[in-house]
Amino acid sequence: MTAIRPCRSTEGLTNALRRQGIQRRREAMDNLRRLAAQLDAASALERRAGQTDNPALASVLRERAEERRRIAEVVREHLTSTDGAAPHVSMCDTQPIPVVGQG
Repeated sequence: MTAIRPCRSTEGLTNALRRQGIQRRREAMDNLRRLAAQLDAASALERRAGQTDNPALASVLRERAEERRRIAEVVREHLTSTDGAAPHVSMCDTQPIPVVGQG
């Protein structure tokens, strides 16, 4: 009886798919780290806003915390997309945060 062996092109495709799967998991892990970092930053900004006696500073800190939550939501949407892992999401994918009091 002769053993059936896959052709070289099939082996190459299998290896390419395996590498793609690994890359997608890495992208998902990177996005999970970004999600955690944005939520941690939002929490720290909100906590700092609650500690200050300066209402203008508190307002700016809360706005920045909300921006971090919006960024986290974008990352979360990528993670829950149909394919499971989405492309890298960076701070450049969102609107800049205005600086108050300079100008």
